[in-house]
Amino acid sequence: MNIKERINKNKINYSLFNSNFTKESVYILGLLWADGHIRRQQRLTSINCFEMDIDEVIPIFNKTGEWMVSKTIEKTFNGKKVKSQKRISTSTWGLFDILTQYDYLTKSFSSPSKILNTIPNELKKYWFRGYLDGDGCIKLGKQYGVDIVFAGHYEQDWNFMSDLCNELGISFSINKTVTKKGKYSHFRVNKKNDVKRLGEFIYSEYDNIGFSRKYNKFLEVISYIKNKESIFWNETEKIFLLENYNKIGGKQCSIILNKNINSIYYRIRLLKLKKEI
Repeated sequence: MNIKERINKNKINYSLFNSNFTKESVYILGLLWADGHIRRQQRLTSINCFEMDIDEVIPIFNKTGEWMVSKTIEKTFNGKKVKSQKRISTSTWGLFDILTQYDYLTKSFSSPSKILNTIPNELKKYWFRGYLDGDGCIKLGKQYGVDIVFAGHYEQDWNFMSDLCNELGISFSINKTVTKKGKYSHFRVNKKNDVKRLGEFIYSEYDNIGFSRKYNKFLEVISYIKNKESIFWNETEKIFLLENYNKIGGKQCSIILNKNINSIYYRIRLLKLKKEI
């Protein structure tokens, strides 16, 4: 039987996902690699996310065509109500064929190198932004500091992340974990300057494409890092303080060194205790 695609159904411009890339279509490709569901039998492409996140990115999806948006999906966990979700989907056959060509049906085990090698360099940050929104987490905690973590299948091919970090001069670690509930792996960046560098690549010239809650978390991380930089001292800063504190005072030193005034006074007390001043 010769099955044809229905002519009058909602469709998207699938050429935007294969050759005529836009920042919106590339972001969607990253998000779909992370959290997308590609069903062969119905040629269906869909993604479920928190309702608040879906509502934010609906305009981004709609710039590529007519996507279907579900009603609110109520969710529970261990009998307790959790954040509701929504689904965005399309059964456009052309998109399904493109995603199949770029290994989206086997993405749990495959590398996205095919699609990344096709996307223009100036748009790749949008793919990684979508991927971060779907499978990544930006963490900020008093005990553990900052990190950016991506979760994946136990046998996940992380070469695409390793390549990006090596290109940006970022250190990283890959951890595999086995628990009673299953096996998984993590790709982690946890040095302050490396977290800053990776986030600045992903969010460079931020234009409201993506989940705002994750971008706002990155801004919190940047603020935290700047505050830490004002606390920690290198040898050059210490020498400057020793030579100039009595001449120009703590307030002027804090301005020149870009340090919090309390950090200046704390460092002076330490130097006095050590009889260095």
